[in-house]
Amino acid sequence: LENGAPREAIESLKKATQIDPENGEAFFQLGKAYEEENEKENATQAFMRAKSMMSENLEILLKLGADQLEKGNFEAALFELKKASNLPEATSEVFFLMGKAYQGLGNNKEAIAAFEKRIRSEKQKRH
Repeated sequence: LENGAPREAIESLKKATQIDPENGEAFFQLGKAYEEENEKENATQAFMRAKSMMSENLEILLKLGADQLEKGNFEAALFELKKASNLPEATSEVFFLMGKAYQGLGNNKEAIAAFEKRIRSEKQKRH
């Protein structure tokens, strides 16, 4: 995948996941490869499989939350993003996406609170 050949990576990673169907990292990388090929549904499925084995992986939760947000599934996006926000390594991006999901639900109060958390998170990162 790092060599810029996502199609070849997909084939290799599919084989890896068949050999070891409990390899969460292989499913995660497969999802990233599918993303590069713009195969969104396959990417989502791979990320869901990865999440079943790596449920506290920030990057997986972010990808799933962003995917649900893009589809307009704001409640589902918040489900993933709230989990991500509870992780110690949660980034400002988590709170930004949460704000967007709350906006989509018409909950401006929670949206503002999430955006304010993003700002605080950014300020903390700089200090």
